[in-house]
Amino acid sequence: SLSYIQLLNLNMLAHKFDLQSIADIKLNDIGNTNKVTVTKLQKLGFDAVIVNPFIGVTEMKSIVNYAHSIKFGIISLVYMSHPTSFEGYGLQISSTNAYRKNLDSIPMYRLLYSYARSSGGDGIVIGATKIDIIKEISELHEIKIYSPGFLTQGGSILDAINAGTDYFIVGRHILNSSSPITDLKHMLYQIKKAKKI
Repeated sequence: SLSYIQLLNLNMLAHKFDLQSIADIKLNDIGNTNKVTVTKLQKLGFDAVIVNPFIGVTEMKSIVNYAHSIKFGIISLVYMSHPTSFEGYGLQISSTNAYRKNLDSIPMYRLLYSYARSSGGDGIVIGATKIDIIKEISELHEIKIYSPGFLTQGGSILDAINAGTDYFIVGRHILNSSSPITDLKHMLYQIKKAKKI
């Protein structure tokens, strides 16, 4: 694991290249713990954190408001990239109102998306392997989409761009590469080609 100084230096290096540094910890705790965590992450030089909106819309609003007050970003996890993520994020759920009447059934990811939107978060995460979900949400034109799961998990850069991904989260493919700079240049080439830059 990295020390405090190593994390700070790594984030400073990312900022030199005008990159965002996002803590992908899927923060999912009580309000006070979330605030303490966000404060510590900011002091380490991170720009944002990925939060699991399963904490509920009230806690989401609270952490977004706090984070924004210290100029820190909140990105909400809406759909993960692993093959069996449908077992949670794809579940059909029913909600009840104050009169205990059943409301329409919706997929879990739509509820989590609504929490992210109504809390004023800065973006959402949808795995690059979930092209149909990226397309569905991107067509709403309401929030930026960050996608992980490229290459190592089988996500296609071209498919994700065409579906509406705004930002790419790349981790293991580069970290485990024997030639990370070559692989990164190849990815940037694919992105430019897909976006016709």
